[in-house]
Amino acid sequence: MYSHRKIIIGNVVSDKNERFRVIEEKARVVGHPLYKKLIEKTVKYHVSDPKGISKVGDLVKIQECRPISKTIRWKILEVVSSREKEGEWWNLIRQYTRLKVADNSGAKVVSVIRVIGSSNRKYGYVGDRVVVTVKQAAPASAIKKGSVEKGVIVRTNFPIKRSDGSRIRFGDNAVVIIDDEGNPKGTRIFGPVSRELRERGYMKIISLAPEVV
Repeated sequence: MYSHRKIIIGNVVSDKNERFRVIEEKARVVGHPLYKKLIEKTVKYHVSDPKGISKVGDLVKIQECRPISKTIRWKILEVVSSREKEGEWWNLIRQYTRLKVADNSGAKVVSVIRVIGSSNRKYGYVGDRVVVTVKQAAPASAIKKGSVEKGVIVRTNFPIKRSDGSRIRFGDNAVVIIDDEGNPKGTRIFGPVSRELRERGYMKIISLAPEVV
């Protein structure tokens, strides 16, 4: 039987309650009517999960249901992608991945909207450009929370395999905010960056980095 109830796919951002979850819907980039700039809109839902099948980081499918409480009107249908099942592959940078900003541009934490490239690009690696939305920003900085920026991935928690057979992985996923020409917006780079950036032509970032690994 066909159901008219809405179905949404989103990420679990909180599982503090054993029977309920907080789900964040996929971000939509829209134009601000006053400031004429692109901003990200996200919606959070309180969802029933009585069996506890989902955890933070999981991608789940939810559906509207009868009101369960004052705020809960959704239920989990299935777990589309599980962090535990994917193991190390979960560290790959993809849509929704939170990245640390490794510069002094003003942005602190960003979330990936998409990896720039062909339309079917799913994952991002060192040297790839990404479109991101700012989740945390320093007060009074030029880059504001919610703004949409471009960045280049400078280090990843997913192992990088090199031509000599060696593998290297960093302690976090990080990005540097760049302009349309590929130059960093900040004047300082924090933490190590991967030497693969040199091969991709990001010499300005290489020169500003305190350590190139």
